[in-house]
Amino acid sequence: MIFLSSNVVYGFLFGVTWRSIAFGLLPLLVGPILDLYAGKWELLPMLKLGIYIGLLAQFQILTVALVLPFLVPFFIHGLWRTKFEVSGLLNFVAAVLLAVLLSLDTILPLLEVYRGNTLIPPVAMDMAPNASLIFQPIYNGVDSNSDIVLTIIVYALLTGLVVFWHRLTPFTKLFATVSTVYLVIGTTLFPWDLMQKSFPLLQSFLQMPRRITLIGTPFMLLATVLVYREVAHTQTSETLHRSIGIAATCLSLISLILCTQKVSQNVHFTIADSTPLAQGLQTADGNVHSRLKYIKQLQPAFHTRKLGQLIDDADRTTPDYVPVTHKVVTDPDVYHAYTRNFSKQKSRFKHQVIRDGIKLTWHAKHAKVQTLPVVAYRRTVLVLNGKRVTSAQIKHHWIGNIGLKQRRGKNVLIIRYQSSFVTKLGTVLAIVAWIGVLIAWPITIRQSRRSAAAEQ
Repeated sequence: MIFLSSNVVYGFLFGVTWRSIAFGLLPLLVGPILDLYAGKWELLPMLKLGIYIGLLAQFQILTVALVLPFLVPFFIHGLWRTKFEVSGLLNFVAAVLLAVLLSLDTILPLLEVYRGNTLIPPVAMDMAPNASLIFQPIYNGVDSNSDIVLTIIVYALLTGLVVFWHRLTPFTKLFATVSTVYLVIGTTLFPWDLMQKSFPLLQSFLQMPRRITLIGTPFMLLATVLVYREVAHTQTSETLHRSIGIAATCLSLISLILCTQKVSQNVHFTIADSTPLAQGLQTADGNVHSRLKYIKQLQPAFHTRKLGQLIDDADRTTPDYVPVTHKVVTDPDVYHAYTRNFSKQKSRFKHQVIRDGIKLTWHAKHAKVQTLPVVAYRRTVLVLNGKRVTSAQIKHHWIGNIGLKQRRGKNVLIIRYQSSFVTKLGTVLAIVAWIGVLIAWPITIRQSRRSAAAEQ
C-alpha cells in the first residue's frame, strides 16, 4: 500500500503512465534476487528472471538500465555459491538470451533510429536541483503525497542497520545496503555537479537523479520490513511484535490518505475554470500551442470518439528525438523554432491517419518549394502526389522540418516509416516468444503446484 501510494508510482500518474507501470512492476524482481543470491540457478528460476526483465523493457528501457546494477551484488554472491558451476552459468546465459529475445521489439527500433539519424536530445537538465529529497522532504500539507512516510521509513531502515547489524542475516545486510546505496546516489549526497561536467549526456538521458532513488524505493521498503522482522524473531516480547504491526498499519494509512488527498487536489485543480492550459498540462506556457486558454476547455477532447480532436485542440512542444542534419543543443531557441515551424503550421494542412502512415493534404496557388511540418528519418518513405520522393528532393531545415516541391492545386503527401528487415524479424521473434511464454507459464505453474503437493 505504501509503495503504490508513494511518489514512485503516483508521481507519474498524471503524466507518463508507461513509466509508472514500469516502476510498479519492480517488486517482481524480488523473487529472482533471492534465487540469484542463494545460488538457485536452475533453469526455471533463471528463465523467470529473463521474463521479468523482458516485461519491464516493454514499458521503459530506462527502468531496465537503472535496475540491472541492483542485481549485480546478488549475482556475484550467487556465482560464488554455485562455485562457477557450468550448468548454472548456462542457465543464467539462457535467461539473458530470453530477456534479449523478449525485448527485441523495443531494442531494435530504438537502435535503428539512433544508428541512422542525428536526433535532437531531450532537454539537458541541471541534475543537482532534480535530485531526490527523500532525506529532507518538502511537506506542503493536504496536497502532499506520501513523501513524509518514505522519509520516516528510510530513517527507520538506517537506524535498524546501525543498531541491529550484528543480528541480521547476510542477505538482509546486503539487500538493505544496496537499497540504501540507490537512495543515496539519487540525492545531493552524490556529487552530481561533478558527474554532469564529466558526463554531460546524463543531463539529457537521465535528467533527474531522483529516478535512481525511485528505483530503490520498493526494495528499501522491503529491506526495512526484513530488518525489523528479523529483530522481532530474536525477541520473545509480544509487545514488540505488536508494535511493528501497528507501525506498519499506521504508516500505510497515512500514505494512502495523503495520496488520496493529493489526487483530490489535482482533480480539483484540473477541472477548475481558472486553471491555465499549460499549468493543467504541467508545463511552461511557452511549451503549449493552442487556441484554448484553460485546461477545462480541453476536457471534452478526452471524451469523444473523434481521436484527432485532442491533437487539433492542443500541441505540446516536444522536439525530443526529431531528426536533424547536425547536432543541436536543446535550448529555448529550439523550443521556439519547433513551435514556429511545427505547432503553428499544422492548421494549414489536413491530417489523416491511414494504414501504416499519415496523409497530409493542402492546396497551393503556386508551384514552389513548400516547407512542411513533417520530419523525415533515414527510413521514412514519402510519396508526394503519387510519386516517391528521393532524398535529393528533400530540403532539410535545421529544426528538422522539410521542404518539398509542390504543384499548383491540390497536393497529397503520404508519410510512412519502413523498418529494416532485421527490425521486422526481431519484432516477430519477440511476439512469438511472448506467445510461447503466455502458453507455457500456466502449464509450468500447474506442474510446480503438483510437485509441491506430491512432496507434502
